[in-house]
Amino acid sequence: MLKSISVPDLDTHLLAGIREEVDSRIRIGLIELLPDHAGPAAVEPFTELIKTGEPELAMAMIDAGHRMSPETFAPFNRRIYASSFPLDVKAHAVGSLYARDPARFGPLIEAWLMSEDTSTRSLGIIAAGVCRDMRFADRLKILLSMSDDDATLLLVLDSLCTINVTGLNPLVVLRLGDPDPSMRRAVLDVYQIEDEASLKNVIPLLGDDSEDIAGLAREKIRTADYQNSLRLVKSLSLPQKRVREALFNLLGAASRRGPAGVAGGPSG
Repeated sequence: MLKSISVPDLDTHLLAGIREEVDSRIRIGLIELLPDHAGPAAVEPFTELIKTGEPELAMAMIDAGHRMSPETFAPFNRRIYASSFPLDVKAHAVGSLYARDPARFGPLIEAWLMSEDTSTRSLGIIAAGVCRDMRFADRLKILLSMSDDDATLLLVLDSLCTINVTGLNPLVVLRLGDPDPSMRRAVLDVYQIEDEASLKNVIPLLGDDSEDIAGLAREKIRTADYQNSLRLVKSLSLPQKRVREALFNLLGAASRRGPAGVAGGPSG
């Protein structure tokens, strides 16, 4: 909400709060609110907070610094990398450092991704997601198709999502109905509605027990480049009340958008 309000010197007030606050959760919330131009002023307080040794706080600072300026925060990230923080925190730092020096950190991330050790491989997955470089996409897709470890799969899906890799539907479609809501959500994040078959696969998630997942399904159907109102109408025969209600809402919104919103694709 603060981001939408014009407050003079907002970044100065936020940085003062970050220094003074003792509750890590509030600190993290303030860090996430920092505007992108606050980078140079944030380096010093961020560096001071390294000594807290709190992994979640460190990752929040790394992510914010990467958003603001990987170049400006490179010294900060090198301190994190040389520290005693857990390896997953260091992997976040490496992902940001890669943006400044891919020749040095690219081979490290690739080595992690190729490791036979699951824990080491996870470091590469995390770093690849932070740096968002498409050069790691093929390896992540291989891990997605080969891994039978759900924790690894969730990391891979998150990184593929942040890199914005496409063409994943065949690799993930069977997991749309996974019993674990975390997995369903992660799969839906990368799943694309591109034809009638993929639309049909997403429609049942409108009735998901998780409102978060149901809401994401609604948004993906509403904003997809592929629109097929006829398929939505046909799906009104599905038994779940929540699915039908969501379909009615989507059809109503489409009709208000006009002919372009209600045009149906080929149906079979």
